[in-house]
Amino acid sequence: MVQQLLLVGRLESQPLKPNADVLAIAPRVQRAWDALAVTDRTLELHDTAPDWLAVADGDQLDQVLWALLDNAVKYGAGNVTVDVGVDRAARTMWATITDHGRGLDDGDRAWLFGRFERGDAGRASGNGSGLGLYVSRALVRAMGGDLVLDPAESGRGASFRLTLPGENASDA
Repeated sequence: MVQQLLLVGRLESQPLKPNADVLAIAPRVQRAWDALAVTDRTLELHDTAPDWLAVADGDQLDQVLWALLDNAVKYGAGNVTVDVGVDRAARTMWATITDHGRGLDDGDRAWLFGRFERGDAGRASGNGSGLGLYVSRALVRAMGGDLVLDPAESGRGASFRLTLPGENASDA
């Protein structure tokens, strides 16, 4: 939490200057999942863009992926699904992390990315600092992308979509 508070202070006092690395998203998702050391669930990773690379700061992307996967484990149920894809026309890559839990209440959606904010599940359990999504969105936006909560779908749970600039590996 101290590390997150220091990062929030930096985010609010000066613009971030992320590195522009060219990297594959799916292996980083797998590495973040492995770092969580989850033993009671599995990761379903579907990469439909293996020939594309994201333009992002590797360390910051790892932090965002870890936070999103950690939230999926804390607040979801069953397996965690990550779909990686590309919008060729927009030259962007995306990763959607779905937790298959109960999802988020409509009232939580409006402020979920706020500083020190937590949804009903986080408040009830006492889990989290309310900084993870705030910091994650700020990091992704500094890299030229975005982090959004996908519209609710019955039976799906929460689904967060991370979008970053991308390029075809053959162009890199």
